[in-house]
Amino acid sequence: MKQFIVPHRFPVKPPPFIRQSFKPEELTDVTPESRDYCSKLIEGAVFGTLFTPLGLKPTVLFPGTNGGANWGGASFDPQTQTLYVNSMDVGMLFRMVKAPDTSTLPYRTRGSGSPASRFWDSNRLPCQKPPWGQLTAIDLNTGEFRWRSVLGVVDSLLEKNIPPTGTSNIGGSIVTAGGLVFIGATDDSRFRAFDKDSGKELWTVRLPASGHATPMTFFSKKTKKQYVVIAAGGGNKYNDTFSDSLVAYSLQ
Repeated sequence: MKQFIVPHRFPVKPPPFIRQSFKPEELTDVTPESRDYCSKLIEGAVFGTLFTPLGLKPTVLFPGTNGGANWGGASFDPQTQTLYVNSMDVGMLFRMVKAPDTSTLPYRTRGSGSPASRFWDSNRLPCQKPPWGQLTAIDLNTGEFRWRSVLGVVDSLLEKNIPPTGTSNIGGSIVTAGGLVFIGATDDSRFRAFDKDSGKELWTVRLPASGHATPMTFFSKKTKKQYVVIAAGGGNKYNDTFSDSLVAYSLQ
């Protein structure tokens, strides 16, 4: 039987909009407690780049199993040929261990360290320096970034006067003909609107729980107004708050 080795392909453009590697000097310093916790996680670990195979030692992987980008996908503006994609940098810690004798394979993967094998501390703060979540506008004609904005805040860090770090996020964005990019997704229970051309955050509001969903918009013939709607369920592995809210806002 012939063996074929397929080389990995790396696109030239657009550049990566997610973290694909980690170095020890990039360890978080947002708080001493977080740095101490994360320092213990990487003791004896391997720091690879994209496609680094797992071995018997714990390996820090970026992107993690949730991304990068997630199932929420991206939104597209046909007027400017721009793609808007949100992403998070939450790595993973994995290693290979011997499989049970009944297995047909000699080894299997196993998570290491933190809960859910994620590269974060006991408060779900990622172990690398921020930003941890971003919204990126990509010019599909040139493959260049139009802009990048930090997406999400950690309230406990804001109270310490630490600038917005970005957060874990699940769910996508929508872009309107009026020039706004609406997105929930973040684990900070916020719903936001960004200027589609500049990336400036124009509006933010608190939700009953995090809106891990892609918003939708519609025009009401009855009220003659446009509305944007987001499901705010919270939960998942990123939140302790749950809800069953469906929240709508009118655009003036």
